[in-house]
Amino acid sequence: MTKKVLTIGKGEMMSILTVIVGRCLQKEPVVKNGEQVKDEQGNNLWQFDAQGAVAALELLAKITGVL
Repeated sequence: MTKKVLTIGKGEMMSILTVIVGRCLQKEPVVKNGEQVKDEQGNNLWQFDAQGAVAALELLAKITGVL
């Protein structure tokens, strides 16, 4: 059985990480019991994946030499 090696170039990696950042920053509704949760003023609550976005941004910064 042979193992396949995945080779990703710097540009492709940057493109993938950019997509990941965009997806992580998309807002998603906070839902409980099938209903969107609201704050005290009746505004809908939203969430996003901050940890995922930060991790991808850190990798982008390393690749580009910002960090």
